[in-house]
Amino acid sequence: MLNMRILDRFFKRQKKYLDTPEHYRAFSAHPKRAYCQLSNLLDNSSAIEFLQNHTLKLKHVPSGTSLELKELIDYHVIFVVTWDTYCAKSIGSLKRKVENKEISKWCLVLFEETKKDVKANKSDSWYYDHIYVLDKDSKEFAAKLGRVPLIVSNDDTGKAGQFITGLIE
Repeated sequence: MLNMRILDRFFKRQKKYLDTPEHYRAFSAHPKRAYCQLSNLLDNSSAIEFLQNHTLKLKHVPSGTSLELKELIDYHVIFVVTWDTYCAKSIGSLKRKVENKEISKWCLVLFEETKKDVKANKSDSWYYDHIYVLDKDSKEFAAKLGRVPLIVSNDDTGKAGQFITGLIE
């Protein structure tokens, strides 16, 4: 009995989220944030700084075509991992936005995956035609990302103008 009271007290903060539509926040260290920190990085600031000062090369999975991030003019480029709850929730929210025509030019960058793995595991997904991975010349970029969703909005010149870290809602 005593052990259960200790556990109840320990999980009190998490319990209030479990029976809500935002149950995925229950075991986040900071449930009010729009992301759950899964890496030793504090945020995506290193990744943002890199994107502002360097060239990032991507590979489009379905076609195998390589390009630079700046070639995705007027795009929303969303960096995610497939195993994180916040990233999965963001992909679901993105689908709703695409279906409602709120967003038309977008792509997902699965930065921890290889082209081969994506083809094997995601070829039936609704977003497959929009998946990129990091090109071999840009693999070091993955270490700069905080394993939370990062949305980069390129302007009409291809310059990364807006950066948002966290859940797409």
